[in-house]
Amino acid sequence: MSLKCTDLIEVDLDKLGSTVTDWKKMVDGLKTAAENARKGMKAKSDSARWAGVNATVTREFITKTAKEISDLHTEANSIYQVLDDGHTELASLQKQIKRAAHEDASNLGVRVEDLGDGKVRCYFIHVRGDSDERTQEQLDAKQELENRINGILDHAGRSTPQSLRHWPRATATTSTTPATASTSPSTMPRPSAPSNSPTRAQK
Repeated sequence: MSLKCTDLIEVDLDKLGSTVTDWKKMVDGLKTAAENARKGMKAKSDSARWAGVNATVTREFITKTAKEISDLHTEANSIYQVLDDGHTELASLQKQIKRAAHEDASNLGVRVEDLGDGKVRCYFIHVRGDSDERTQEQLDAKQELENRINGILDHAGRSTPQSLRHWPRATATTSTTPATASTSPSTMPRPSAPSNSPTRAQK
């Protein structure tokens, strides 16, 4: 799906940045919990001398719990990486397209029309009394600008992770709270800090 020029220019990336920060805190918390589980209760379980039912049931439970915490950390880190990479990419592309559509277009006396579906058209603004005659250099500069903006939009459409494709429109109508791996950012709840008692993340 292509990104509209206005979407890329107007999207509030500060909200996405806050979401990335929330996920980073969650990942760090789960990393600590996973290390504590591995070095703490699992290490003690492995070295303990169990007898009777405890020899199997309790030890297996502790081993399973430690693995679940580690798996949660791995899954949360994957989501964080996608969001962080997407935020960095979108921020760079937004900066480029703002400069092109605003500063460069203004310097050329050109207006940028958003055609939708990842395309724009650049045209010279008519000034009363102007003959509207343009030099070849001006026409080439206008075309270069149009091609550049369309190239930015094409790159954004191809490189932005699928999970972030709807972010520009989503920020206009929903809160920017991220969630679990299978949830799109338009409905993502913010992650809460990991509790001391491990639970399996929703999928």
